[in-house]
Amino acid sequence: MNQPLVSIIIPVYNAEPYLAESLKSALGQSVTDIEVIAVDDGSTDASLEILRSFAARDPRLKVLVHEKNRGQAAARNSGLDASTGRWFAFLDNDDLLAPDFCEVLLAEAERSGADIVKGRARIIEPDGRVQETSLQWQRDIMEKSPLCFNDTWWTAIYNGEKIRGKIRLHDDAFLGEDLVFLVEAITMPLKVSCIDDIVYINLQRENSGGEYHSRSLKKIEATIDSQASILQTLNKKHIYASDPYGYRLWTMEALRRLGGFHRAKEGERETALRLCAAKAPQVASLIRCDYPGARRFLMPLALKILTDDRLLFARLFIFRCYGLVKKLRRPRGQ
Repeated sequence: MNQPLVSIIIPVYNAEPYLAESLKSALGQSVTDIEVIAVDDGSTDASLEILRSFAARDPRLKVLVHEKNRGQAAARNSGLDASTGRWFAFLDNDDLLAPDFCEVLLAEAERSGADIVKGRARIIEPDGRVQETSLQWQRDIMEKSPLCFNDTWWTAIYNGEKIRGKIRLHDDAFLGEDLVFLVEAITMPLKVSCIDDIVYINLQRENSGGEYHSRSLKKIEATIDSQASILQTLNKKHIYASDPYGYRLWTMEALRRLGGFHRAKEGERETALRLCAAKAPQVASLIRCDYPGARRFLMPLALKILTDDRLLFARLFIFRCYGLVKKLRRPRGQ
């Protein structure tokens, strides 16, 4: 059997309501020389039956089974280990690929010689609102730094021959392992190229694993830990010197995650605040900065804001006031 052009890896966990549509979008690619590897991660619904039904009709679908739920990172690693394609991509079990996902990204890979090729995503919110990822993101990646590729990692194909067996997702990570993997890949280093086509449909669900609001303490902590891991990777490879623009971008992202307490569930804000404050010194200690002004003024100020309980609780008070104002505000049209 010839080597497939692309391996599409799908971690599956209790996805019965939408799994069939995701599989159809993967198997229905305009490029037919592909393999789809679905890893059932201990589902307790009919997901595994759906996978086996599709596999019986299309031999390009390979089904792997985890007897117990081990998490998305472990499922993706299992799929990556089993993949044989020259390129690989990831699809979440409730999202869709555009029909020409493989075709347009492979064409750009051949044209540019890039090792990672990224398209754009259409994001559909639970209330039906539709937005598309910014064209400016694509420009920044190409013109400023490949490390501007700091989100929507699933809109890309990755060179399997250069990545497979060299880096993996962190099995024990609860959230944010995808971005750690992305940064490790980009800084191998691998060449990144972008196209403006919409290649991926991200269907936001209520209570999704990466929801922005009402996050659990475990998720808030996991996102901070993932950013710390990214900073460690960047420091080890001296990215602060070779790509200061990209390094500053990820530094700002790490600092932003320390403000994640305001996304905590109702009633857990103060506990989340203490958690973020406790994590702040570790994150701040990882930040490398070669700019004298930043070293003398910016970083000491940032560290004070992040570690001074009085300032942090002042921020929490502001958020509380904002929430109260929203409740009191008269609805429009009245």
